[in-house]
Amino acid sequence: MLIGINAIFLAPGKGGGMERYLVNMVRAMAQTAKGDELIAFACREGLPGLEGTVPVIKGPISAQTRWARVLWEQVLLPGIIKDSHCDAVLSFGNICPVRLSLPSLLVMHDAIPFEPIHGFSALEKTAMQTLFRASARSADRIVTVSEFSKKRISEHTGVSRDKVSIIPGACDPVFFPQETSRKKSGDYILASASARPHKNLDRLLQAYKILVQDKKVNAPLVLVHTQGSEEIALDKARRLGLGNKVIAFGKTIDGELAGLYGNAALFVYPSLYEGFGLPILEAMTSGTPVIASRAGAIPETAGNAALLFDPCNPEELAQAMERVLKDPITQKEMIERGKNRAREFSWENSATAMLALAREAAGKRR
Repeated sequence: MLIGINAIFLAPGKGGGMERYLVNMVRAMAQTAKGDELIAFACREGLPGLEGTVPVIKGPISAQTRWARVLWEQVLLPGIIKDSHCDAVLSFGNICPVRLSLPSLLVMHDAIPFEPIHGFSALEKTAMQTLFRASARSADRIVTVSEFSKKRISEHTGVSRDKVSIIPGACDPVFFPQETSRKKSGDYILASASARPHKNLDRLLQAYKILVQDKKVNAPLVLVHTQGSEEIALDKARRLGLGNKVIAFGKTIDGELAGLYGNAALFVYPSLYEGFGLPILEAMTSGTPVIASRAGAIPETAGNAALLFDPCNPEELAQAMERVLKDPITQKEMIERGKNRAREFSWENSATAMLALAREAAGKRR
């Protein structure tokens, strides 16, 4: 069976958790597939993360031009896929061509265009909601990453929950700790936040101010996954009087990010909404205690291995950070629970489940 991989959504290096899911899933599928072949369809930037793994057919459209890309995906991509003689198509970017004549599987990570913290303009919101609904209804099967997302997708698109399967992500092997890098510096707090509304940057900074000024903790705050908003974050920190205590990284390669996770005293994930929350598992795999918000799919992903807090309460977050930083016993327990939790997720298992769904969808159309 030939499975088409629709990766038209991806601007390489800018796809965040969706890009990690695509790259690691396709790699694992290529290694796991027995008798099946994969072929990918991408924008003109290609798929550097999958180079040498699967053949890639590039389109003429840039992934940076969202609406031109969407139009090309809906109008011209179906014919290209058909001419490639695929038996089934797996779309990874929340939407898919709605007029495909082939069995179609759609990965929807979340239902964020329907949520109040979406950050889209009114026109973008209407267009994205329309595309999400049409894609969900046209696909033969929907794959999502958590029970939370399954529920929200069903509620907002009107599809039956029976149509939605849960296949979670897992950690990239680069985050598995190396014996040569086990010593932690332990002198900074690592956090994932950007200026996007649901990433909750403002309350994170407010909590950090409480931690520094009221609780006399001097550990610097290091921000990652800033998605190009590092200057905005630093400006907000200066306005709060935090001076040079906040450091914001722009784009980081995986090796650098693994080092930042592995040497942090703790990791904070303050988001107001996530369909899964892969950085939680990355930090746990790296042997770092995790403090995460009690929102979206985050409690589901974290299990009993993270200290959860109300993301709308900076004081509660500050107390949680102080507790972990000042209590070595809590740190040790959280590190052990985190490693155990991260081991429950496997790309091999997820790829096996994805291939089975693709075969099932193709079989039903024959």
